[in-house]
Amino acid sequence: MHRHDAAELLRASDARFAEPELDRLEEQAAFALMLESAFALKLKDEEPLALTLVGAEAEGERVYVYQEIEGTFAALALEASQRLFSDAPGRTVAEVFLEADDRRIRRVAEPNGDWIRFDDVVAIPEAK
Repeated sequence: MHRHDAAELLRASDARFAEPELDRLEEQAAFALMLESAFALKLKDEEPLALTLVGAEAEGERVYVYQEIEGTFAALALEASQRLFSDAPGRTVAEVFLEADDRRIRRVAEPNGDWIRFDDVVAIPEAK
């Protein structure tokens, strides 16, 4: 997510962070926990899958939150929750990346409905 959008979400959800920069570990952890409760993956017409929070980092103008899922799933059959956007400032846009089998798939998510599908994904080769 863009750093300024992540900072706005953290500021709005946690009074301890009046001016978050997301450079400090405490801010990244708080943002990751907030996102963990607002983001889900599921297969169409099924309950959300169990995700495990791995960590977070800020790099340049982006903040990344890493979650893992166990099992074998077709990436194009997954849907991602957009519940996060209900509290987002303005027209926040986030990117959801799925990595599996040496392939990285990106889906740009904009607030529009409850779930986004990965049916119009772009395969992105790993940078070397």
